[in-house]
Amino acid sequence: EDYKTIIDKMALTLTSVAIGIGDIDGNPDLWDMMKYTREKGIVPNITINGARLTDEYAQNLVDLCGAVSVSRYSPKDVCYNAVKKLTDLGLKQCNIHQLISHETIDQCLQVIDDSLEDERLKNLNAIVFLTYKNKNSNCTLHAPTYEDVKKVLDYAIEKGVNYFDTAYVYPGSEECLGRILDENNCRDKVYIATKLPQYLMRNAAGIEKTFNEELTRLRTDYIDYYLMHMFTDVAEWEHLKNLGIEKWIDDMKAQGKIRNIGFSYHGPTDMF
Repeated sequence: EDYKTIIDKMALTLTSVAIGIGDIDGNPDLWDMMKYTREKGIVPNITINGARLTDEYAQNLVDLCGAVSVSRYSPKDVCYNAVKKLTDLGLKQCNIHQLISHETIDQCLQVIDDSLEDERLKNLNAIVFLTYKNKNSNCTLHAPTYEDVKKVLDYAIEKGVNYFDTAYVYPGSEECLGRILDENNCRDKVYIATKLPQYLMRNAAGIEKTFNEELTRLRTDYIDYYLMHMFTDVAEWEHLKNLGIEKWIDDMKAQGKIRNIGFSYHGPTDMF
């Protein structure tokens, strides 16, 4: 009932909900909550650990969720079998969540290998590396260093990964990616997607300033895929148009500073 109250209060502006549950059978109200979310025109997404994922549970997830992420713990087979079951049922947005900490770098390298070699992961959408944040004094893990992150990205590039997605508002992400690509002298071997925080733009000067800052952070003079970040309705695009975004995009493309343009979307289907 508390969940329904929250959904009811936010239904006019909310477009998706992220649910973290761990064990899929950990909350007997889960399916009712998801169905109610869908009834309100909101898309539920969920992170699970893959344990005890029956055929019935898997089908429910495919029918109700926009995306499912499976956290990779040891043994990895629990995660990989869950990914296979969900993707075999037709789920397109199925991801693996892998913690990246100083102590889990070898696991990160292993999951990259497995994504390329393990048949169960052939339809995997993405690996999402989650940065460890030490909020518990009893935990023995530590946040990754720059060298840790570089080791993972170097390995990914070596294995053929050539598309990296980041954004202006992801703390430290653009700077880290730019530094690694610069040190490896491999900018021309990869594609970079980053994003304009359109929800922060108040004038044309702000668009120009933000874009140039991103170029500096990424240590590049062009962006392969530049997205308007997190549209939820048409009004946000109209606001950018009023700031002159269309001419600005044309100018940037003519100068070779933007190769491709796009947007990421977090709104309802009818608005899309």
